[in-house]
Amino acid sequence: MSTNAPNVGFGVSADDIRAYDWQAVLQTATRRECDSYSEVLAAKAKSLQDAGDDRGHRAFRLLGAVASFWPNFHSDESPFRPMAVWEGRRSAIPEDLAAADLDALNGVLAGIKDAEFRARVADVLWACRKDYKAAQTAVDAYIESSRVLESGDMWPPFSEHLQRAMQLGAKIGRLKQFHQKAIQAVEDAIARQEPTEKGLLCARLMHFLLADRVGDAKKYAPLSERIAKSMEAVPNWHFSRDYWQLKAAWDSREGRSEDARAARLQIANTYVKLAESFANAAQPSYMGAAGWMAKAVHALREAKADAADIENAHRRLLTFQKRSMGEMETIQIPLENAPDLEKKLEESAKAAAAHGAGHCFEDAIMRFAFVAEPTRPDELKKRIEDPNSGGVFTQLFGTTTVRPDGQTSDTKPPLASDDPKDREVALLKEMYSQSRTVDWRLRVQVSIEPARQQIIAEHPARPMDLLFLVQDNPFVPRGREGLFLRGLHAGLRGDLVLALHLLLPQIEHSLREIFTARGIITSKLESDQTQDERDLGWMLAHAEMAKIVGPGMAFDLRGLLVERFGLNLRNDIAHGFLQNHKCSPKGRSTPGGWRSGFVAFRLRRHSGSQKHD
Repeated sequence: MSTNAPNVGFGVSADDIRAYDWQAVLQTATRRECDSYSEVLAAKAKSLQDAGDDRGHRAFRLLGAVASFWPNFHSDESPFRPMAVWEGRRSAIPEDLAAADLDALNGVLAGIKDAEFRARVADVLWACRKDYKAAQTAVDAYIESSRVLESGDMWPPFSEHLQRAMQLGAKIGRLKQFHQKAIQAVEDAIARQEPTEKGLLCARLMHFLLADRVGDAKKYAPLSERIAKSMEAVPNWHFSRDYWQLKAAWDSREGRSEDARAARLQIANTYVKLAESFANAAQPSYMGAAGWMAKAVHALREAKADAADIENAHRRLLTFQKRSMGEMETIQIPLENAPDLEKKLEESAKAAAAHGAGHCFEDAIMRFAFVAEPTRPDELKKRIEDPNSGGVFTQLFGTTTVRPDGQTSDTKPPLASDDPKDREVALLKEMYSQSRTVDWRLRVQVSIEPARQQIIAEHPARPMDLLFLVQDNPFVPRGREGLFLRGLHAGLRGDLVLALHLLLPQIEHSLREIFTARGIITSKLESDQTQDERDLGWMLAHAEMAKIVGPGMAFDLRGLLVERFGLNLRNDIAHGFLQNHKCSPKGRSTPGGWRSGFVAFRLRRHSGSQKHD
């Protein structure tokens, strides 16, 4: 079901559903999971439609839609999201179900034999109607289904079922019967898995306990330490770090501050080891090494390590950063409109995808961070000032940029203005304009998007899997890790609407914190003695920005967030100008699409006006 209109309804009753042996269809699925059920139910609905059986078609469409809802259990507001979003449309979500649809589902709930589907139907009834008895049914069914999914290496759905059981149990009575059932199921799973643990399953289960403020710290702190050391012996520094973080959390909960500090020192050590592994690999990545060593320095400072250890780590960071400059040419595309441009773009897209392919999730994400370098403002400026670059009209005439409502949002003087100040303004605005229309688009299409697609194809990541990015990160203030997690996860899976709305305010706050830490006052005192914070544009235009993040990143952030000849994302979002389709990912862009965009840019830059989108 694809829809944009809620509560359309399927027009079937419980008797209509019971008229068909739909439970036998579930047994034909290759996996005992709802996403697999949705495929066989949708196929059956299509076959009944082809046979002219409208009632059966609608009954199976309803069941298939319910099976297609995608778990989003980290969100209290929307525990299910659409399975797919494309071109401004989406697949079904629980809010699309009409009252009659929910009545039909409630009528068949008690007779559902398959625990997986019983849990889904009961959970939907809870989400839509807050049906207390349905929530109880869902808790039991999720626990039962989790045991079916427990075997094998693909444990995330198994752990996710237990997580949802705990959530629902707490909602209908914290630490009461059904909540206790779910807690016990999690603890039983840890007991079964910990003797042979080689991954992060036990870590995820202990995270659930910690988040719910339950579990015996005296039991789980030493268990976390034991598994952390076993991971170091492999060595697997990513997994080891996760268990040391659990050790620190359990100790902190019990007030054992020195034990927690010792665990945090071990966390810093995992970052150091990771950095050295990147530097000493057969094909060294000093950018990756610098990224991990920067986290090591921060973690050592947070853990109040010896000054000598902090200094040594800092020196290694500086070494890695210096050596990383030679890697900046790894994936670079010439901007000339050469005859073989499409071939070069295709080769670059493949290289970007291969850059993180075959690596564990954490390493793939770190490589993703360096798959495209920031803009080089000096080179961009030279390109625009080159008399052979074309653009006669931009030299002779001014340009305007307009909002989606047609109103002018900014103007740019001609580059050949007699006024030196106007020329300087025109040059800067033209730099942002060309970056928006050509450079940033190219970077996304042939580097960033292919690399992102490769990561999500190899790693079905949950928000918790990105925890390593926000922990021990000076850019993420304490208490805001959850907001960054949700935003980063949304961006990774292509939901740019949610990612932008969550992350842009946090970026502004983080920059303000960094400015304050450097002794720069970010507020202003008005004549009436009130104090207002200076806006993001003031910070991005401040000379200190280039010292903090480098001139290229400072240029990109300013152009992406606040410049009207750039993308102006911060202001468009704040004032409601950003349209949904402007944020919808189109999938991997083709070189042909880039060529069309390049030609369109060449025409627009001579037209005397631009539409700001």
